[in-house]
Amino acid sequence: TLAQLRPKDWHFTLTGNNVNVLYEGAQIIANANLDLTGAADSQLLSGTVNIPEGEYSTNLDFASLADGSGGGLSFGGGGGSASGAGLFGLPPIDLDIHVNAPGTLLIRNQQVNTVGSAAVILSGSIDDPNITGRVSLEGGTIKLRGQRYEIMTGTLDFSGGGSTPEVNLQTEADISNYHVYVGLIGPLDQVEVTLRSDPDLPRSEVLSLVATGHIDSSIFGSQDIVSTGFGAAASLLTSELISQPAQSLLGLNVFQIDPVLKPNANPAARVTIGKQLTRDLTFSYSTNVGSEQDQSAIVEYTVSNRFAGIASYTQGGIITNGARTNSDFTIEVRGRRRFALGFVQPVSATNAVTNTAAPPRPPRPALPPADVTLANSAGVKLSTKKLRDLLPVETQGFSRQLARLGERNLENYLQEQGYFFASVRSRCEPTDCSGPTVHLSYDVQPGQRLDLDDVRLEGTDQLSIRDVGGDLQSKKASIFGPIPFLKSLPLIGGYARGITSDDRIRHDRDIIRSRMADLGFRSARVTSRTESNPQSPDLILTFHVEEGPRALVADVAFTGNTVVPTNELRMKLALKEGDAFSPSKARESARNIKTFYGEQGFLDTTAPYTIVDLAPDSIALQYNVTEGARAIVAEIELTGHTKTREASIRRFFLFKTGDVLTPSLIRRTQRDLYATGAFSEVAIRNQPMPGSNLEARKVSVQVTESKPLLMVYGLGFSTDEGPRGLLQLSDTNLFGRANSISLRTRGSFREELVQLQYTDLRVFNTPWAATISAFYDRNSNIRTFVQRRLVTGGTTTNNGPGFGIERFVVFLQAERKFSEITSLRLRYSIENSRLFNVQNIPLEEIARNERAIRLGLFSAGLTRDSRNSALNPTKGQLISVEHSVAARPFGGNEAFNKFFTNYQRYFELPQATPVLR
Repeated sequence: TLAQLRPKDWHFTLTGNNVNVLYEGAQIIANANLDLTGAADSQLLSGTVNIPEGEYSTNLDFASLADGSGGGLSFGGGGGSASGAGLFGLPPIDLDIHVNAPGTLLIRNQQVNTVGSAAVILSGSIDDPNITGRVSLEGGTIKLRGQRYEIMTGTLDFSGGGSTPEVNLQTEADISNYHVYVGLIGPLDQVEVTLRSDPDLPRSEVLSLVATGHIDSSIFGSQDIVSTGFGAAASLLTSELISQPAQSLLGLNVFQIDPVLKPNANPAARVTIGKQLTRDLTFSYSTNVGSEQDQSAIVEYTVSNRFAGIASYTQGGIITNGARTNSDFTIEVRGRRRFALGFVQPVSATNAVTNTAAPPRPPRPALPPADVTLANSAGVKLSTKKLRDLLPVETQGFSRQLARLGERNLENYLQEQGYFFASVRSRCEPTDCSGPTVHLSYDVQPGQRLDLDDVRLEGTDQLSIRDVGGDLQSKKASIFGPIPFLKSLPLIGGYARGITSDDRIRHDRDIIRSRMADLGFRSARVTSRTESNPQSPDLILTFHVEEGPRALVADVAFTGNTVVPTNELRMKLALKEGDAFSPSKARESARNIKTFYGEQGFLDTTAPYTIVDLAPDSIALQYNVTEGARAIVAEIELTGHTKTREASIRRFFLFKTGDVLTPSLIRRTQRDLYATGAFSEVAIRNQPMPGSNLEARKVSVQVTESKPLLMVYGLGFSTDEGPRGLLQLSDTNLFGRANSISLRTRGSFREELVQLQYTDLRVFNTPWAATISAFYDRNSNIRTFVQRRLVTGGTTTNNGPGFGIERFVVFLQAERKFSEITSLRLRYSIENSRLFNVQNIPLEEIARNERAIRLGLFSAGLTRDSRNSALNPTKGQLISVEHSVAARPFGGNEAFNKFFTNYQRYFELPQATPVLR
């Protein structure tokens, strides 16, 4: 209705059925029922959006996710608003939209193959939406470092209120006869990496398994530096700089160069290449380019997630028992099964939270075939294979969204070839795209073929093209562009002709405008122009900036804060009086305030800001703090457990009744419960208790128990060992106490190994974690290859009878974490080693080694790790000190002292550093 020719109130209903949405690699079919209601002072867009079918095919940046940068995902929140009305004087639009996708999101790309569900609510304003809800993954596989992991649990929780979404990804895989678990938990900007294995290994060795596929703790100088991430960080770096270009050039799935750093040895490197020949058949080759010169080739055929066949060939190098071998061919069949005796797995916390059981994914209807032709291509030639790669309708059948995806793929390809302003449009014959076979034509207007000689930025000295070049989609030509291996490298890589387009230029203008606004130039304008010579294909793209006035922060005020004084809140600001106004720093300040309150127990605090324009070059910021009540634990409810004893779970709780509840206590409790291996999912939530006490909170801990028993078995044959077999039994929830025990056996005609290990992460309900392990290893045919010079000339290798070694080791290790960055380790071990058949050792004097050596060793180590990421740190320090003493009072017959210290410091070089420019 109207009042004096102005809108008074309104109500619009928006309905959409089978709406095709194509955005950033996602193809979605959506059904929407929305209502827009409003009056002079407010308006609301509400309703539901159901997604019956969706597919996401764009690759994710897991390296960025692991180092806390979000993996390319960006979420708003904690933002602010400027005073004033919206467009045409209408009030801002508030949101109340429910988005549901119950098991209908197919995520399928080079890294992930799974089905996802989503149940999220969009609230807040359209300019600063607030997202709450959960996205979950239901089984499937994910590739990390070229290794396929089974997804046990995968969730992304949105808590709203400007807080960072929290990820929980738990995966498992079999690597080199070990069952390895890798987890990512915590806020996207502070992701914690959890690593463990069955049988249990030191963290450094698990890192080595994940990064290189091999156990090589000597890379780190000491197997007890349990927090170091150097090897994995270096591995991530070489994967980013070298792996992807090499894969593109050579058609490989894996190309890794991993450093091998050992004490008293020259630095070396291990090169690994791999190719996935089919979905279930992979080939990999690995060699050490150092002095050892070992090399191995492995072919693996995966029958299912339970069975696999492996054939390997190894030549040269040093095997685990220290003996040298010329070559060894092995074929093996492995299987694994996870089960439980008398244990019924409950409904997962994911389905309990979303209140929706994931239905079976409905089969996709068959799409009609498409007969595709190119029209008006003006001399652009595309092979049949290239067309099949670019046009999904060629292989998947016709749909309008696939036809539009083909348009975009063709345009991108032509732009990469120098047709920067090419346009592609598709049309059907007949126009309604009906019939058993759809005749689809792509009208191609390539335009002139150009070279983007340079990209320039003028009109400002506050920003240079070097500062924004990495974020721009327009890229100038590179002399290394024609070389496939080099084109993807940073700093020197690029396209042979460069790349740009109208859409890319529009995007780049927005990027530059946003960067200028973040420097305080809120009213900056950015225009662009292209210049070319009619006699030359060279093109110059210039962005011109009109800065306008620079807004400075004249005042920062706070309202609503009663518990925390204003002077303490000012210390949390990333933006202070006199600074140039920066929206990103203003949002960072809001997050800092919320985090500061959260660590004092105020879980519901919000701190949106308002911008008050004082003058064109001056603004005031006002943070409107809503503190809420401090959260005090009044009741703790535990649900979901059927096998695990309640007391065994509660001993991991870092909060108890009467304590102040903080996000860090919740996150650390969740992390510790996952570390037991007894649970596939842990959800911790809190809600106000009924009554007048606003501080009282009921904390609900819902666990989903994993099947505790794991059996891994294998049979094979080796030319070096003869018939061989392995059997491993593990229980991650022994007697329902959340303690783990594992028995590992391996045997052949030459070697027998038995290992028994027990781990308790809360010994006698104390903060100490302890592991006790015993293993026996007997190798009866170790051969040394010693070359002898013959009298007649030449050399011969000693291939006579071998000798043997017998080892029995028992160790007890305890660890205590005093804080998130400081931990103490104590370890006692006794080892008895004995040689036999010593007459076959081609050395004249081995008197010292003829008798059994018994070592009683006590070690103490202290680690302080303040790095910002375990896998890819950019700042912080790692300090580790360890002292080991072997003495006769400890049960040995040898004595020595060993002291080891390690110091690492990480910092980022400034952008102006010559090597980076």
